[in-house]
Amino acid sequence: MTRAEIILRLVLSAVLLAVAVSYTIIALDFHELARYAPVAAGGLSSVLLLAVVVREVVRLRRYDVVTAGSYSRSIEHVEEGEEGVTTKSLLAAVRYAGWIVGFLALVWFFGLEVAAALFVGSFLRLDAEMSWRFTAISVAAVMLFLWVFGTIIGFEWPEGVYFPL
Repeated sequence: MTRAEIILRLVLSAVLLAVAVSYTIIALDFHELARYAPVAAGGLSSVLLLAVVVREVVRLRRYDVVTAGSYSRSIEHVEEGEEGVTTKSLLAAVRYAGWIVGFLALVWFFGLEVAAALFVGSFLRLDAEMSWRFTAISVAAVMLFLWVFGTIIGFEWPEGVYFPL
């Protein structure tokens, strides 16, 4: 892993940490009964992302210590073809960010249950190139989980804005 990749991971983790913390702070203003799950999810994700940020800072400091003044190590990286963050890795990051934005759009249009099924099905089939059988089983498992979880808690999943089903 190169220094640029570590910095990119650190920045992404820090942004996600900021989102999780703001999500938790916003959830504190919810009605008393409605705030438990968002505060728990935001708090847990904040703690986990803080651990990721600390790990990336430690990794960056270790990388700087190991490579400080090491001309032979940087020559090895060039000879091995490691150029840091390449166009291919950036395109992969943009592609997966697109999947996330697509999922959020599906939730907004169709609601969470339908969006989860469409997202899991399309992601597994198109991006992961899984078989139809595995994709169908996975979609069924996600739908079953959402139904059981919603039934046990007595929770109605969000409906879509434009196409409520």
